[in-house]
Amino acid sequence: MISLSRPEFDLTRPETFDRIPSDTEVVVHAAGHVGETHDEALLWKANVVATYHLISHLNHCERMHTVVYLSSGAVYGMQEGELTCDSPLGPTGLYGVSKMLSERMIETLLLARPVILRLFFPFGPGQRPPRLIPRLIQQVARNETVEINTVTGRPVINPIFISELVEGIGRILHSPRRTFYNLGGPVRLSVREIVEAVARRLGVEPRLRVREGKTGNLFCRSDVDLPGDFDTQLEETIERADYL
Repeated sequence: MISLSRPEFDLTRPETFDRIPSDTEVVVHAAGHVGETHDEALLWKANVVATYHLISHLNHCERMHTVVYLSSGAVYGMQEGELTCDSPLGPTGLYGVSKMLSERMIETLLLARPVILRLFFPFGPGQRPPRLIPRLIQQVARNETVEINTVTGRPVINPIFISELVEGIGRILHSPRRTFYNLGGPVRLSVREIVEAVARRLGVEPRLRVREGKTGNLFCRSDVDLPGDFDTQLEETIERADYL
C-alpha cells in the first residue's frame, strides 16, 4: 500500500500520475478541493478536469480492478428527510455539482469497477477550516457569531468521525456489493447543537444569529453501521486543534 500526495503527486498536474505503480489493483481517490470557494476555477480544475485525466490514466493500468471515489453528501443538496442512495440528486453549489459530475464520469468512463462513497461531514484531528466542524470550533473559540438558518439551528446533519470513516472504507473495500454508499455518523445534530456542544467544552457562551429562511437538512441513512460517541470525538477534535 502506498500513499500519494502533493507536491510529488498533484491531481492538477497529470504528468505526476506516473507515480502510480503500473501494477496497482485498487485506488482510493480522496483528493480534491473541498467546500465552496471564491476560486471557482481551481475547484473546477481540481474536482472535475483532474478527475477526468485521472480516469484516463487509470484505464491504462492493466491490473486495476477497483477505484474507490470519496464523494460528498453535497450531491443531494438540502432535503427534508433521511437521505438514501436512491434519493434524488440536487446539488445547490459548485462544490456539490463538481462532485456529482466526477461521480458520473467515474461511473461511465472508468473501465475498472467504481465504488462511490458519499461522505457526510467527516471531522476529526488534523482537519482545518473551512471544513464545517473545524470552522465552527474556530468561530466559537474566537467568540465570533455563528449564523444559523432557523431558531432550531437547522440544517440537521450526521457527521462522521475520521477513524470511523476509515473503518467504513475498509469494510466496503473487503466486500463491495454495489456502486454507491452513504457514510454518515450515528448521531443527528443541528448546527446549533454542535455549536452549543463546542461552547460547553471550551467553557464559553456561544454567539448565535438566526438568519431566517427556508432550509432543509443533510443527513443520511449510513450504509455501514459505525457506532461512536460524538461527545468524545468532538472533545478529541478540540483538544488537538492547532487553529484556535
